[in-house]
Amino acid sequence: MQPKFETHSIISIPNDIGASHLRFRHFDYNEATDTFAFNADKYGADIISASLRADIIAHEQAIRKRQQAYVALLTTGATEAELAECKDEIETLLQSLEVLRNAS
Repeated sequence: MQPKFETHSIISIPNDIGASHLRFRHFDYNEATDTFAFNADKYGADIISASLRADIIAHEQAIRKRQQAYVALLTTGATEAELAECKDEIETLLQSLEVLRNAS
């Protein structure tokens, strides 16, 4: 049977950090002192990455909706102006999505 180990540490975390977003990877371990320290840079990078992923997903969903709307316009006999407007919206979203993906 494996022995049980308990660790108790007091870690100082800034007030503006959401505890629900903390992960083990946001801490650095110091072997010399056998302690963990919060690393704000790792936390910040994770939050930015998560926000970027959420923005990408939102853009992809918006593109799908506009593409469905474009197909609906095609099948209902919409005017060229309506089709062009919808197509322009799709192009704008695609360009914005490309910028987001290049940032990640």
